[in-house]
Amino acid sequence: MNRKKYYTLVTSLPQLPRFDRAENLPINRERLNGRLRMLEEEDREDVEAAESFLLFRGRPIELKDEVLIAQYKLFMKNIHNETIRNFIQHHMDIRIVLASMRRKKRGLKAYPASIYSALSQWAKHIEKNWEDRSFRLSYVFPWLPEAQELLEKGRALEFDRLLMSVVWDGLDRFRYGKDFEIEEVFSFIFKWNILNRWLAHEAKAAGERFEELLREVTSEHEEIFR
Repeated sequence: MNRKKYYTLVTSLPQLPRFDRAENLPINRERLNGRLRMLEEEDREDVEAAESFLLFRGRPIELKDEVLIAQYKLFMKNIHNETIRNFIQHHMDIRIVLASMRRKKRGLKAYPASIYSALSQWAKHIEKNWEDRSFRLSYVFPWLPEAQELLEKGRALEFDRLLMSVVWDGLDRFRYGKDFEIEEVFSFIFKWNILNRWLAHEAKAAGERFEELLREVTSEHEEIFR
């Protein structure tokens, strides 16, 4: 396949400081959107769809499992770029693990693997190892024990920082060797969103921020699509 090189686009993007060391956004969303007009139609469709999916922060309570899974399958089928599709699948695996952690904290049973295996390769493994503190997945997700400890102690801001770091570092691995290609552009966009979210956290009063994050972490609703 002849892969498009986006030399002009990539060189027009500023360096992004690591999210937890930044004081401001080096480019606003309006200007970033202007740069993204350089993308070819198929790549733009992939980026817009993936960004919309990955940033979706709530699952409608009335949405049935069958509908949710059907929508996810359709979404994945419509993504043209295999690397982006693989990254989304990995991100969904992380979401299933985190949702399972919150579910277990509330004293509930595991998500039924017969249903959720369509969303994550680890659904059956988690159900089988539900009694283990980290679902016997620390070898796959080395950050899991630390996340579990932070969740149990209610240290919500540190929990959020850890998860953002996991995704941030994963984006570096995801785009490795794809200089000036769509993967590098996608990595920048998603990092921009992480940085934007973190700065929004930092702008809040400490007490208000902690209470908000704590509610996110211990929500009474299922949160697979957070």
